[in-house]
Amino acid sequence: MTFAQPVVDTVDDGLRAYVWGATATGIGRHPERITDLELRRRTVAIVTELDTVALDSPTRDVPDWVAREVDDVVARHPEIGADGADALRSLLAWMVR
Repeated sequence: MTFAQPVVDTVDDGLRAYVWGATATGIGRHPERITDLELRRRTVAIVTELDTVALDSPTRDVPDWVAREVDDVVARHPEIGADGADALRSLLAWMVR
């Protein structure tokens, strides 16, 4: 069985594809799912920003911390919408587990 390649043409699409790959249950890092090289570069740059905050992850109140950190990244990138922010929250929570 083959799955159709999702349309990935916005930053939100890129973040969703990067975080969830081909499924909505497999959180991870899937840059290969973004075929447009410029969009992949922009998406990876945003995720790299998130990587730097993960180094200072807390031991308590993780959901609140995740929300604040992602809100800070989104504030620097107005092209990120609700779907992209959700993907970043999922990725950051997964990274600090």
